[in-house]
Amino acid sequence: MTTTDPSPAATTARPSLRVARERFLSGRSLPPGVPEEVVAAWRRARFFGVPHDLAEPVACPPPPGESALLGAARPVLDRIVPALGAGGSLLVLTDERLRVLWTAGSVPGFGACVGLSEQEVGHNSAALALRTRSRAEVHGPEHFLDRWQDVSAVSVPVLGPESGQVLGTLTVASRLCAAGPPHPQAAFAEATVAALETELRPKCSGCWSARRPTHGTGTSRASRDCQREPGARRTSPRYDGTARPSGSWPPWNRSTIRRPPRRPRPRRSR
Repeated sequence: MTTTDPSPAATTARPSLRVARERFLSGRSLPPGVPEEVVAAWRRARFFGVPHDLAEPVACPPPPGESALLGAARPVLDRIVPALGAGGSLLVLTDERLRVLWTAGSVPGFGACVGLSEQEVGHNSAALALRTRSRAEVHGPEHFLDRWQDVSAVSVPVLGPESGQVLGTLTVASRLCAAGPPHPQAAFAEATVAALETELRPKCSGCWSARRPTHGTGTSRASRDCQREPGARRTSPRYDGTARPSGSWPPWNRSTIRRPPRRPRPRRSR
């Protein structure tokens, strides 16, 4: 998705969404023209038991711990933080489980969060970007929480350089965009993620490639033998789970094979 293409949710946003959300929360029928994906997101939040009046945390929660993504992204984040300035923008980096790893800046209503999953805070751009694996925007009443009704956010997934799996998301939140989609900082978010993925490229072999299984990588038996200690014999598993030298194959011999006893041949009558 390019920077000029708005997200599907932002494209179908309607001025009546604020009224539709109030009717949804009160259990009344919705007016026509409400996007189906937005209504489905509200229903998921209600199914997960997320209160729409969820209060903002008083203190900033501790990060979940050291992360390979945060370690690789920190040089990029340190360079772009001054670009936020005092314009009322918030930058949020999450991992693949949408746990918040790092934040910078401030936006009224978008305070400290432990995570951005739909099970915790309902519909938001980070959860949408993780699900669609593309840039996503959520504006104002599309959010489920009351305190995000005047917030516009754009999120871009961070993809692994080799595997292509989603390693996390980067979100830029600001005050509600009066001009509508696309988000004015969508290009900034995509450029930041591009720089972050470039920073991950030289580190991917040491961090994430170790998580990949070693089978099926085309390693030959000769190369595995070279890694074996000198003088050690190659072993293969027995049926009982122990190791045996490969030279003892097959696991049986003639003396261990039990043959049925021979039956006497009947005599022919003359």
